[in-house]
Amino acid sequence: MSAWRCPPASVLAARWCCSEGAFPTLDLAAELRLGQLLRALAARRLLCSAQYISDGGLAVAIAESVLLGGTGATLTVDGQPEIGLFSEDQGRAIVTCQPEAAGTVRSLAERYGVVATVVGETGGDRLIVKDAFELTLQTLREAWEAEA
Repeated sequence: MSAWRCPPASVLAARWCCSEGAFPTLDLAAELRLGQLLRALAARRLLCSAQYISDGGLAVAIAESVLLGGTGATLTVDGQPEIGLFSEDQGRAIVTCQPEAAGTVRSLAERYGVVATVVGETGGDRLIVKDAFELTLQTLREAWEAEA
């Protein structure tokens, strides 16, 4: 079975933000909207990939995605990198799409009541999070496999 490979794409993060300070609560309506959005994007074939952000936060989700897809990514994380990268808040996903589809993806996200933010682009042989770290895919794969 061969994986569907998507050329370099925009990376969008769809997320809801919880109020500062309080432990995040489960918002089932928000989870439903995210699921509906992801299904709509997939039905329109606008996605190259989609990964729910849960265990390990954005850092683990993007690491899994670049290793599976075999291509790097360059991201910018707002605020404190530790929080942006490792927060396990509910109802977040990271998706990739063709650059020309990014506007449509954002419009559909707005229609479904989902906040979508462009956080970077895919391509190359490195996972780069600006102001945080830069790893080659080979180094990342070796570390990942050593933990398996």
